[in-house]
Order: sequence, then C-alpha cells, then structure tokens
Amino acid sequence: MNKIKRSLYCMLWVLALGACNSQPEVKSISFDLNGEVQDIHQTDLFSGFQIIPLETRDSVLIGDIDKVVVWNDRIFVAGYWDIKTVYAFDLKGHFLGQVGKPGRGAGEYLQLFDLFVDPRTERLNLVSRIDQKLFEYDVNDFHLIRIRHLPKAFKQIIPWQDGFVGYMANYSQDRNEPYNLWRLDSSLKIVDNAMPIVTGWESISTSMQEISSYQNSLYYIAPTDFNIYRYANDTVEIDHRVDFGKAHLPEEQISHDRLHELNPWSITYVSSIDIFQELPDYHIYQITHNGQNRLCLFHKQSGKEMVCELTTYDKDYFVPFGHPINTTSEHFITFVEAARIHEILKGTNGYVNFEEKYPAQIQRMREILPDIAEDDNPCIILWKF
Repeated sequence: MNKIKRSLYCMLWVLALGACNSQPEVKSISFDLNGEVQDIHQTDLFSGFQIIPLETRDSVLIGDIDKVVVWNDRIFVAGYWDIKTVYAFDLKGHFLGQVGKPGRGAGEYLQLFDLFVDPRTERLNLVSRIDQKLFEYDVNDFHLIRIRHLPKAFKQIIPWQDGFVGYMANYSQDRNEPYNLWRLDSSLKIVDNAMPIVTGWESISTSMQEISSYQNSLYYIAPTDFNIYRYANDTVEIDHRVDFGKAHLPEEQISHDRLHELNPWSITYVSSIDIFQELPDYHIYQITHNGQNRLCLFHKQSGKEMVCELTTYDKDYFVPFGHPINTTSEHFITFVEAARIHEILKGTNGYVNFEEKYPAQIQRMREILPDIAEDDNPCIILWKF
C-alpha cells in the first residue's frame, strides 16, 4: 500500500474511532453567519484592483466565464459551455487571439474543462476531458506545440512539484480505483492517488474550485465536507475544519439526494465551500448563504474570524465586486456584465443616481474606461491580494 493511501486510511480510521492520544487535535475555525457582516473593502485583504474591459468583436462574444488565467501581460478567458474555447487579451482588454478550437478535426479538442500555465515550461495547457488530452500552446503566439494523452478524464489539473495533480470531480472512471486526486509525474504517468470518491456523489461536483495550491501545499475540498484537506510530502491530512454554526449542515458527507431533501438553497444552510485559498496572512473561504456570496476570512496571526459581504468598491472608483470566477494566490477574479458598467459610466440606471452620491468616483471611472455599450463583452476585475 503506498504512503498516500496508508496515511489516508489511517486518518479515516482515527476519525471513525475518535482522536487518539498520539494524534494532534484537528484545528477548527468557526464563522457566525448570523452575526456581524463586514464590508470586504473595510478589511486589508485586497491591496488594489484592476478592471479589464474585454474587447468586443463580432467573432468574439463572451457570455458566461468559467475560468481566467493571468500570465505576465495577458489574460486567458475560458468558457466551457458557452463559447467552448479560450480567448487571449492583454491587460488593457485588447483582443490578442483565440487559443485552440473545439471540434473533431486534427489539433481540435472535444470537451474543454480546464486551463493553466505551467510555470516550468511557460506553456498554456488546455484540458480536454472526454478524449483525455492535454493541449500545449505557446503562451505568446498561441500555436499548438503538442498534444499529450492523459491517463484519466480529469476535470482540473494543477502543476505540482515535478509533475501534476489531476482532479476527477467524483467520476469513478475505474470502479476498482475510485479516487478523486491523482498525482502524475512530468511525463503524465500515474504516481499515486488519494481521496476516495464519496458515496452518493458520483459524477457530481458542488464547488467552483475544488483544489488550490499555496507554496508547497495543495488543498482539497470535498462535497458537503467542511474539512480542508492538505496534500504535502506524499501524505493527505485534514489541515483544519470549518464550522458555520447554525448555518452548518446538520449532517456531513451525505448523499446528493439527501442534500436535496434538506433543501439548503431555500433555507439558511451552507451546502459547500465553493473556493478555499491560503494566503500569507489569511485563509479565505467563498460560500453562498441565503442566496448571497460571502467571503469568510481567517487571519492566521490574530486568529480573527470575519464574514464579509462582496460590496461595491466606492473609495477612489465606483466598481461592483462582480461575480466570482476563480482565485489564485495573487488574485481573486470576478467579472461584471457590460450593462452594469454602462449604467455606472452613464451615472444612473433610471432608479439610482450614482453620480449624485459618488461624483468623483464616477468621473474617475470614465477616465480609465472606454465607452462601454450594454451588449459588449464583460469586464474582468482582478482583486489583488
């Protein structure tokens, strides 16, 4: 039995029997979602932001955005179900080109599900799940360098140590090895696996971003499981637990059908952690509570726990927080519809006069943004940590 499996089975055995004297107690972080809610911009989480209006062309029309990757002086915007491709822009929003093409022809991918830049090769990688292929492109001119075969139908891949870690999104491709995390070497050969797929969640995923990395650690969140798992030094362990008090599900690690019986979306339960990211000073958790996106912050030095609403920034500019897309150790990334930015630049939406209350902020917005039409492509906002 490999080291990861041994550590995982040991961990599950300890959890089943209760903590033994030789095992350190798992740390718990608690958030009171019915208590005080802070303005996210009244914290020191963000050091600034950058708003990027994506250029609109007849051939480049973007609806839903599933992932954004920032690399040097450009960003890559992916839509898995809408545009089914990746567009490249510079940091001012100028269109640079399309990366790859969906289809069944030579050099085309069947089912785009993830993208990342491998910092070791500085190549943009697109993950095609159904045909288990990894497409490598030049990060500058976007030409296809090579196509590599993947050993599993991964939903997400993260460069990790000398290789990669792939995530299966609860898909038991091999019933004899029903694991979610697979460690690969640089040649994409399987080295190890971890985190058994939870019964009742086959091929169902609840989170926006199930795996994240910080320094030498990789973190994993599971459906309806409020443990944060840490994968480091060839072992998997519970790094800490999260408790949402009265908003916490009355049961954990339950089936998808049981979750629907509890109907968490119509009451006050938090059904999952959507995103977890460790930062130098904070742990951040994105959740949905009472239909609202919230960021829960844990300050690592002081131990302070905060629940924050994603409010409009109104200090120097008037900028909506936007819809969360994904996060990295450098940015929390959101998008805002062009129609929303259009009404802000106009100064009113017919019901609220923004310019009357925030004249200086609205004027500064007009200075940094071009005239944006209601049906233009959305704006990407990079909230900088």
